[in-house]
Amino acid sequence: MKLDTFLQDLRAPEPVVRARAARILGMLDEVDALDALTAQFKAETHPAVKAAIAWAGKRLQAARHGGYSTLEAIIHYFHIDYEIETLRSENADEAHILRQMQTRMDSDLIRQQGERLGSFAKGVAINVALFGMQGAVSSAMTVGPMTDVLSSTLGEERPGIGKTRTPATRPSNTDIKALVRRMQSDPDAERRAKAALDLAVLANNPEALPYLAQAHLEDPVPQVQEAALRAAKLIYWNSIYWEMEQDGRMAAEIQRRAGKTPAATTEADSAPNPAPPTPEMIEPEAPKPVGPVKIANVLRKVEATRLKRQQDA
Repeated sequence: MKLDTFLQDLRAPEPVVRARAARILGMLDEVDALDALTAQFKAETHPAVKAAIAWAGKRLQAARHGGYSTLEAIIHYFHIDYEIETLRSENADEAHILRQMQTRMDSDLIRQQGERLGSFAKGVAINVALFGMQGAVSSAMTVGPMTDVLSSTLGEERPGIGKTRTPATRPSNTDIKALVRRMQSDPDAERRAKAALDLAVLANNPEALPYLAQAHLEDPVPQVQEAALRAAKLIYWNSIYWEMEQDGRMAAEIQRRAGKTPAATTEADSAPNPAPPTPEMIEPEAPKPVGPVKIANVLRKVEATRLKRQQDA
């Protein structure tokens, strides 16, 4: 169930199809259709369709003003925000660990460089005294580079996520005639409301959207109107969620919101790299403890990144 389908129907030659699309878009509060509705309203000549577009446009303007969006509703309703928050927390932990590791390595580097420079200066003085300047230069050429070794065998894997999102359900083509009939004609309002919700919970068939829009607009009982509205949004949200899961857009959105994808370059990113810190500049370690399990996972990621770069080279 794609937004483009309703936008195409909004420009269909049949007035009944255009009016139906406008009612569905308005009921779903699909704010991304507001510009298309505005354009169609200016071009529309059929009075009933124009009225339907005007009703939908007012709803979408109010929804946009209130900050509503279909994607945000999906992320909230299906508990996708739990996973995003968990990933953000993991990012913060990893960043903290990497900062501590960097501080320690900078401190060790400065100390080792100082020791090497002291030894080198002493050796040069001895060589100059014994062999002259040429012998001192030859001795300097034998000083090799320093190698840092990171172990990747500490601890175990990170514990599993405590809160998980609700998975999407494949939209169905279940026969909805009986539920639609009950929603439209049952004399009891509670049963009509239940039939509307069953169209979402039991049937989960996008073909129910036009009937739910009709019930939302025409049923005289607010309870049924609200049930039809809720059912329609559940069907629509799930359909979009399912599509985003299948084509990878939801995974990419989760990674983006969790900060797992590269951010745009900022002034800070483009600024020159600062000089290596001196021992006096190195801040004491943060009080937050770093366990071997977290360090092990960070080191694994560092090692995996290094191997991938070697393979790509």
